[in-house]
Amino acid sequence: MKSIVYIVVFGLLGISHTVCAQQANNPIQLIDCEPIYPGKRYEVQLIQFKEIDPDCGEKNRLFKLIDKQNSKVIMEDSILSVSGEVRFENFNNDQVKDVLIQNRSSARGNESYNLYLVDTTQNRLTKVKGFELVSQPTFHTKLNIVESYALSGRDWSAFYKIRKDTVIDLGYVIYWNEEDEDGNPRDPYKDYNDVLKQIKKTLKRK
Repeated sequence: MKSIVYIVVFGLLGISHTVCAQQANNPIQLIDCEPIYPGKRYEVQLIQFKEIDPDCGEKNRLFKLIDKQNSKVIMEDSILSVSGEVRFENFNNDQVKDVLIQNRSSARGNESYNLYLVDTTQNRLTKVKGFELVSQPTFHTKLNIVESYALSGRDWSAFYKIRKDTVIDLGYVIYWNEEDEDGNPRDPYKDYNDVLKQIKKTLKRK
């Protein structure tokens, strides 16, 4: 992985905003999705079937997306979700909000999620492999990429691209609050934009 020592201001240009619908910590959650997907009678069901130790990694909830128009199960998946938080946010620039279900939270509060891309034309969901390894993801609409942010000994961000049903690490890491060779703070706006320009060039070559 290429490592670029920079700092960054989280939520700069092009980062999409989150739309949340959550009933966290309930054993059974039923979310009417018609306001989110107009003309569709979708319902999210999230059923907790096991109490777990958050550190053990065992699956503890059953996620279903139901089409109530014909009582069809569009997606059914057993997952790990510690809090049961559900979010609706677009992650592939098709103007349709996708489904994110919280996976786990680290000791520093870094949240990860299971991601399901929603296709309302085909009434289909696609689970994105490896997305649960991305820390605190946000979607950068201008570059059509995913940005992560992690609090750790050295706070850092990384960048990913969703290709079909898999998230791909683009190989760039930004470290926050770093100094230059002379011990002076780096300019976050310049450094962040420099990284985005490099990513844009990389994506154009592929």
